[in-house]
Amino acid sequence: MNEKVTLFGEVVSTGGEDIEVRLDTDELAILHDGSEQSPHVGYRGEFTVEGRSPDGRTVVSPARPTASAEDSTAFDLEFDRLHSALAGRRAGQRSRDPSPTTPSLQEEQIRGWVDRAGTALGQLRKHRAKRLSEQVNDES
Repeated sequence: MNEKVTLFGEVVSTGGEDIEVRLDTDELAILHDGSEQSPHVGYRGEFTVEGRSPDGRTVVSPARPTASAEDSTAFDLEFDRLHSALAGRRAGQRSRDPSPTTPSLQEEQIRGWVDRAGTALGQLRKHRAKRLSEQVNDES
């Protein structure tokens, strides 16, 4: 199987012979575009990794025709941005919002510990005040 890798990126430079694309992996790649119409600076989209250049840089080509990029709707652009953001996130970093009505077991344990510590602190203060009071009475 010879599957091509597709990454999201943004065109950052079109000067000179090379068109540079900053991929979401923070790698700077060279765009190999066989079409006559090349994407403009700021274009964000999908790019297919074609290989490496002689100097070792990654060579990419547009995964979608650039003509359709100009016809993209706001929804398509937002979808690409969202997909790109999610693609960069590791699987273990999913955020889970705990339900406000059902506290977790750890939360209940911590609240119980805080209540017990508060009660013990109150007793310590009471006994300390009693001892200080006794010391003052003994000295007089």
